[in-house]
Amino acid sequence: MVMLILLAGLRSLPADLTEAARIDGATAWQHIRYVVLPGIRPFIMFCLLIMTMFELRTFDTVFALFQSGGPGQGARVLGVYLYERFTNSFDFGGSSAIAYILLLITMMLSLWFARGAIRGVDE
Repeated sequence: MVMLILLAGLRSLPADLTEAARIDGATAWQHIRYVVLPGIRPFIMFCLLIMTMFELRTFDTVFALFQSGGPGQGARVLGVYLYERFTNSFDFGGSSAIAYILLLITMMLSLWFARGAIRGVDE
């Protein structure tokens, strides 16, 4: 999915910017740094946002792989900790607080990535 989004971003770059950089004598690295990366920055930030949200919600893979043990507490992500606290000790208040913390972390990171994407469009 990330590759398709970034490919769409690369396809949306104006050809005249690439041609102007080539005429001005930009090297390949300068072309990437000053033309390509600023042009696809909103797409990169959107991909970071989506992948961060997916990773914060990681539960099923970790739970399925390490249900019977695993490397101690190394497999305990926030979603697994929330599930274990809710099902093992029936701590509704604590598990609700953990869910709100997960929501706040996701919202703060989402706003940060969205602000970065919007800032890239304005410049």
